[in-house]
Amino acid sequence: MRLTFRNSSGLDYVAEVADELRDLGDLLLSLVAGKPAPADGKSLKQRLDWNIVRLTRTGSEVVVEEPDYAYDSEHFLPGLNFTCAVLHAQQLVHARLEVEAEPVNYDAGVLVYPEGLTAAGMAAIRQDSDLPEDSGWRVFDADRVDWKAEPHALRVYEIAAKRPELLSILSLPAGWSIRMEGRSLAEAVSPEGKHMAADLNISL
Repeated sequence: MRLTFRNSSGLDYVAEVADELRDLGDLLLSLVAGKPAPADGKSLKQRLDWNIVRLTRTGSEVVVEEPDYAYDSEHFLPGLNFTCAVLHAQQLVHARLEVEAEPVNYDAGVLVYPEGLTAAGMAAIRQDSDLPEDSGWRVFDADRVDWKAEPHALRVYEIAAKRPELLSILSLPAGWSIRMEGRSLAEAVSPEGKHMAADLNISL
């Protein structure tokens, strides 16, 4: 469905969103509409927490698009379906674990140890970081991690293309660790060391 949000300057921000994601689409459009708009006939990219959107203005209408992570993150698709789906998954995680969000940036780094993104059983921990370019997240094979191995750094938007369900937990605060089995969040450990069974399927 087509959503429209008019900002205080009289510009209409529009995006295509699935019917079941309408409420989240309205929320994200209102956030986007509060950011600087492009000049008429121009496009402008704006950050939206972990994601980035492209705004294209024609007269008083501003079309909102998101990257096509499945094929090419430099190519943009109309709408906010994936962005809304990720936000929904994050909200489910936060509600299950009863924790507030600390979002990561679109281009922040994630350190991935060998087989961290390809293993069926994946573990991740968010460490404190004073560097804005470092999300603090470390991802590894839950069954056989080699801490002596050299991790490689990926940006958050690259994670979206390689293992999108991981995005559901990236806004957990520093100190949290998780274990995923396939597409399900199996368990989490709080900064205080409390083990919590999550058993939450992530559909992205």
